[in-house]
Amino acid sequence: MKQLTTPYGELTLDRYPRTTDKNLQAWDAADSYLLNNLHERGELGRVLVINDTFGTITTAIHDSDVTLWSDSKLAEIAVEVNYGHNLFPLHYTFVPSTELPHGRFDTIVIKIPQTNAYFDDILSQLPLLMHEKTQLVCGGMVKFWTNSWPQAVADRIGHSDCSLTWKKARLIFSDGSQLPAKQKPIEQASYDVEPLDMTIRKLSNVYGQGYLDIGARILMQELVPFDDVEHIADLGCGSGELGLMALKMNPKANVEFIDESYQAVLSAQENVAANLPDCLDRCRFTCNDGMINKPRSLYGAILCNPPFHQQQTIGDHIAWGMMQQARRALSNHGELWLVGNRHLNYHVKMMRLFGNCEQVGGNKKFVVLKSIKQPQTKDSSPVRPSESTNGASQQSPYGAARRNSKK
Repeated sequence: MKQLTTPYGELTLDRYPRTTDKNLQAWDAADSYLLNNLHERGELGRVLVINDTFGTITTAIHDSDVTLWSDSKLAEIAVEVNYGHNLFPLHYTFVPSTELPHGRFDTIVIKIPQTNAYFDDILSQLPLLMHEKTQLVCGGMVKFWTNSWPQAVADRIGHSDCSLTWKKARLIFSDGSQLPAKQKPIEQASYDVEPLDMTIRKLSNVYGQGYLDIGARILMQELVPFDDVEHIADLGCGSGELGLMALKMNPKANVEFIDESYQAVLSAQENVAANLPDCLDRCRFTCNDGMINKPRSLYGAILCNPPFHQQQTIGDHIAWGMMQQARRALSNHGELWLVGNRHLNYHVKMMRLFGNCEQVGGNKKFVVLKSIKQPQTKDSSPVRPSESTNGASQQSPYGAARRNSKK
């Protein structure tokens, strides 16, 4: 945990999931720039905060009438954890990206996402949430800045202005005075996947817009049927290609699609409905922080194409957490199939966790690994802090009701 001084007071903040890298913190200069600007505005009225990765902005303005609109289950947990660190009552509303917040807002704050398609998707929906006096402010870091950002705001909201650079961050301003009468429709990404003989569609914030991730493709080529396995998980499912392959290859197995992105989970559900509708009764779709709160020793096989970054931070801490969770959730003799970049050396961690690791495929860049949970190994592998009780509500079935603690 680290301390952040803001115009709203001193805050104790932590990243979620926690990391051992002491150089990483739960905010950047764009968060601070946004908070300074909000404080200068005075009374904010009803506030909508969008894409607040670790809940820094939401936590700072906790005394306001705040709604957090996010695609991330990790962000949902992060804001709850950081409210707890500062002993703030949970008086905010959480709305997943797959739902539209209720009513109109006086102030809208966007931490600009790394995916331009998702930013445009957000902006296209804002006229439904704005009135003519609504103030909009968006923040981002200069190293990721593109001129398409202010142009997108102007196209969707009617006009935009930009701030000067402050500590390598910039802001974009607009308001509801010139809202366009019509919005250009969002085009959903789609493509054909030859190994599945299916058309896959993705919502705007799902990784790999318009193409099948090469790691997923390589893992799909190596998969074999899992004899007598009743429960399979596609962990970090994205748009669901690995789970769809598992459904085709294992006609009696139940498959759970798990991701921390609400849009990913919905995309996976829609892809199963469109391509294998008769298999829906064998599926479960869960937005969750990996396999936290999943039953121990339930799954006979877990398929995983883990991310190697969280927002712009590159590392293997997310993958390491997913491996630990998978081991806990696997039944004896259950198999973890994982694909990753060869240079990340995932085999070392899998050998450490399982006592065995076999390379079953790959190419010069990627490697497909398999580990089997041995019955003689006690189920006592270390877990990251997020798996212990930390005050965060981690139950996240598909379609879960939004948080609304404000009285």
